[in-house]
Amino acid sequence: MAKHEVRKRHNSVALHPGYGRINQWCGALDYEIELGRTSLGTINRRDIAEEIRAFPRMDVPSDEDLASFDAFMRGPGDEDAGEIGTQVDHSS
Repeated sequence: MAKHEVRKRHNSVALHPGYGRINQWCGALDYEIELGRTSLGTINRRDIAEEIRAFPRMDVPSDEDLASFDAFMRGPGDEDAGEIGTQVDHSS
């Protein structure tokens, strides 16, 4: 969680590298999630711990679930490039 340089970018500077802020609601540390020079939000250490503790109660994903997740992580391919943002509502 505490990186002082943006991954794969030599001599870059992270905005808030590893500075945990105390969450006023629960007392756990919050860390900022960044993507380059953009802040995507925060993540809380307590929330991470609760999600990890939930692993044994989770259902095992099916092969279809895993394939769907893999497709989502790959993002749109070249064959899908024409479909993105081209849907126009002509009903007006």
